[in-house]
Amino acid sequence: MNLSSWYRSVARWSCTVVIGALAVVGASTAPAQMGGFGGANFRSPLSSGEVDRMIETLGLDESQASLVKSLYEGFSESYEAASEEARGRMRESFRQMRESGEWQGAASVGLNAGREWQKQSTGLVQSFFADVQTVLTKEQQEQWDRYQREWRRRSSFRGGNQPGALAGENIDLVELVEEVDLTDEEYDALDPVLEAYSIEIDPALAARDRAFDDMTSLTSAVLEGKSPVEDLESKFKTLQRSRVLVRDVNDRYAQHLAAHLSPEKGEAIQREYRRRSFRGIYSPTLADRYFETVREQATLTEPQINALQMVERDFLTQSDAINRQLADLQKKREIDDQQRIFDRMTMMARGGFERGQGRGPGGPGGFFGAEAQDDPRRTLMQQKNDLVENTLNSVVALLTPEQLAAAPKPERRQARGGDRGGREVTDEQRREMEQRFRERRERGFDRDDGGN
Repeated sequence: MNLSSWYRSVARWSCTVVIGALAVVGASTAPAQMGGFGGANFRSPLSSGEVDRMIETLGLDESQASLVKSLYEGFSESYEAASEEARGRMRESFRQMRESGEWQGAASVGLNAGREWQKQSTGLVQSFFADVQTVLTKEQQEQWDRYQREWRRRSSFRGGNQPGALAGENIDLVELVEEVDLTDEEYDALDPVLEAYSIEIDPALAARDRAFDDMTSLTSAVLEGKSPVEDLESKFKTLQRSRVLVRDVNDRYAQHLAAHLSPEKGEAIQREYRRRSFRGIYSPTLADRYFETVREQATLTEPQINALQMVERDFLTQSDAINRQLADLQKKREIDDQQRIFDRMTMMARGGFERGQGRGPGGPGGFFGAEAQDDPRRTLMQQKNDLVENTLNSVVALLTPEQLAAAPKPERRQARGGDRGGREVTDEQRREMEQRFRERRERGFDRDDGGN
């Protein structure tokens, strides 16, 4: 397969089609696996806060804690020196390519450098852990496996909501519970559930991280011409299955946690889980923010306060119903959406985009899985936008001119769709953008066209 034009695109975009696919639908989790180009993250995976957690979990006495902190200082110095050396090697590689104009292997260099640094980083961390174990008593050694399991969970989840993450996939339920307002008795009631969760999520996270590593390795082989693009399909499916498993464990245990609390506190757990799982759907709207603005800036009478509360309750009830429907639809469709994006990106790598095979639902511009006009999510989003606008009007109707001057109604930006949406693009504009892209790809993105 001729990848020369694919490689040349790296010079302008600092990525390839498959790297883009990884970023959009394959980027996994562990902080050591995420970060700069090539997946290299040069930040230390161990913080002083993590060392404090270790000391608390293992029950170290004062002298042991002091020794572990000294070991950590030595680790930090070694890690910083090693990471700076690795960064220097990567910078030098790209400097040489820039000066020679030989950008063909840029993506492969980035991936391989990231993988090599990951191995070195893991070795430094494991060496520190081995040193720590030498100061532990027999009883503390018995707690080591538990600490390591907690460390792996925190480390794998620390990547946050990476691009391509499934709804609920990157949520650490232990962390979520710690941030919900519960009594000591309620926390104690959840301890057995959280312990069972930590045990069950551990192998699921390990499988996901291995799948990401496997796909990264294969991507490097594809970029070097050692494997065809088609080989990525099976690795991608394995990665997606592993992500679904993590998501499903989280979904199940979020329900278990809620069931061990009062209905009110259980709903608080579920509500926070939904909010973190579907941040785009549950992000505050103009109406949510306006309720706060009116309460803070407008001096309301008691009847106005009661009326505002009624409007807000009605808004929250209706918006929650819409949000739940949107979340259900997203969860049902996100695997297919990501598969479609992956298929089109790898098809483009094989040249299929130029033959018109990159089109899909949504017509021109459907390359990234643009939604069809009859997609029920579009209807629900319009309902939500209408609800927000009607609610704003209802609140404004409660205010006097003086109060409205103190808390003016927010103006919706006309150039954007919904409260958060992107710029509206016509079919004609999509066709023009697609044509410009084809022309640039055909000439290998080599000409300086000012980025247009």
